[in-house]
Amino acid sequence: MAAHADDLRYFYSAHLGPNETVAASDVAASVAAALTPGRYLIHYTDLSLAGEKIWIKQGPFGVVTATVAAPSFPLSDDGIRAIEITVRPAAKRLTGQPSSADDAISVIMPAGITCNLHITNISRGRS
Repeated sequence: MAAHADDLRYFYSAHLGPNETVAASDVAASVAAALTPGRYLIHYTDLSLAGEKIWIKQGPFGVVTATVAAPSFPLSDDGIRAIEITVRPAAKRLTGQPSSADDAISVIMPAGITCNLHITNISRGRS
């Protein structure tokens, strides 16, 4: 697949774009709207109990649901505190059917723990 000129020009050029905050608890929560294609920085604040894990999962908007275990991805004070992801638009497969876009993030916490998950667009233009 050939890259778009903006893909190459802006891939390493980052800026702090729009940010969405998702309140995390023991009920899976997701972003309010599908994420636009681009690179995103995901990190958390206000963790109510140090050492706990924040479980996140990327997938199609309206469908993805995080679980308090794999295959969701853990963030924690004693491990990975932030992660960068890429959201790509859905593409047509050889069959002509569109693939599902990974344009949403879902988050869940162990029972009784809360935090805020921040999803910030860091790409300029296309990615």
